Amino acid sequence: MYQEKERKNEKGITLIALIITIIVLLILAGVSLNAIVGENGILNRATDASEKTKFADKNERNNLDKMAELIDETVNETNTVEQVKDEKPGKLENVGDEKVINSIEDLIYFAYSVTNGITYEGEKIKLGLSLDFNSSKSYVDPYTESYKEYGYNGELKTVLNESGFIPIGKITRLPDEDKTNIGFKGTFDGNNCKIYNLKINQNINLSENYVSLGFFSVNNGEIKNLYIEKSKFNIEITTNKFHAIGILVGHNVDDGIVENCAVEGKIDIITSYSGNIGGLCGANDGNVKSCYSSADIDTKRSENANEKGQLRFGGVVGASSKNIDGIYFNGSLILNYLNNNILDTSAMIGGLVGYVSNESKLINSYSVGFINSSCDVDDIQIGPLSFSYGDFGKICENCYYLRDTINASQNNKISNYPAIRHG
Repeated sequence: MYQEKERKNEKGITLIALIITIIVLLILAGVSLNAIVGENGILNRATDASEKTKFADKNERNNLDKMAELIDETVNETNTVEQVKDEKPGKLENVGDEKVINSIEDLIYFAYSVTNGITYEGEKIKLGLSLDFNSSKSYVDPYTESYKEYGYNGELKTVLNESGFIPIGKITRLPDEDKTNIGFKGTFDGNNCKIYNLKINQNINLSENYVSLGFFSVNNGEIKNLYIEKSKFNIEITTNKFHAIGILVGHNVDDGIVENCAVEGKIDIITSYSGNIGGLCGANDGNVKSCYSSADIDTKRSENANEKGQLRFGGVVGASSKNIDGIYFNGSLILNYLNNNILDTSAMIGGLVGYVSNESKLINSYSVGFINSSCDVDDIQIGPLSFSYGDFGKICENCYYLRDTINASQNNKISNYPAIRHG
């Protein structure tokens, strides 16, 4: 470490010595000091040239990216997004009584503002057009490095596609205190647009006792008419933190409404503890209506787990304490716990909802999704639609599922209601 520091110091000294030598030689050659370091001097003009070169390089990379996208769209006959036109990136545009998101930069600002306490209560936020985290067309400047204060250190597009998106809002449970909820309280209208290639990559090893992750970490308001496609979540929870994870919303709380929304993509999660995991929404204490998920979710138990964990694991919602109406699932749920941890495992798995409380109902919903459990213990309880400790007939009304959609280990407990179920 000391030698490396010495080498860096030597390089710094060598560079300074070189600059001084050049200045001395120029003075000896009859060039005035002002011509060297003045406002229009050689050094300032060199710096200006360097900045212009950097700008030209970014411009060239941006144009090459867009050309590659155009070729791909032409060859594969796909055209997912249009070029954004946003004169003030990183600021929401006021149009009538709505605030409009017109670029990825606007979306980054919106997420940051909610997480830092702006709830937008009583306000309407609207997605102006479909956005693709992978497409340069969705950015005003995909190579900007101006969002470090928002948690993105480096070129924005690169960081979003490597480290991933930082969710909208935050919910934690501090020791011996109630949940601290920093969430959206307005109306978010997706405008029937799509968000493509949303990535969330997180290794959770935090002091908080509760972790909630999704496009919206927590929702206290209304989210409607929004579609998320080609999403990719890679999450590892390495400490004993209860969690709620869903592509659209981690935790939809008491006043939260999610309506006419859909998600598609992949969630890979390694967990050490208990939690609620769903394709659309991890935990629901609000209102979910007319939504569907075609997500594939692969859940593993961490090798570091040292306490018994219980998962509520559903195709659309992980666990719900309120009525859910009109949901649909056609993805896959894979429970693949590691053999050395199977005795510390319990799970409630449902094609639609992992666990539905006895006070709530699942209405007008169906699943054609697939469930695969390779955890060979009897504390894994699986239902083609959901699991409840009470009478399933009382919580399910006008719901359907296909036969032979479950592949489970012989010791798992599988609900024995008919292949086509009327509540």
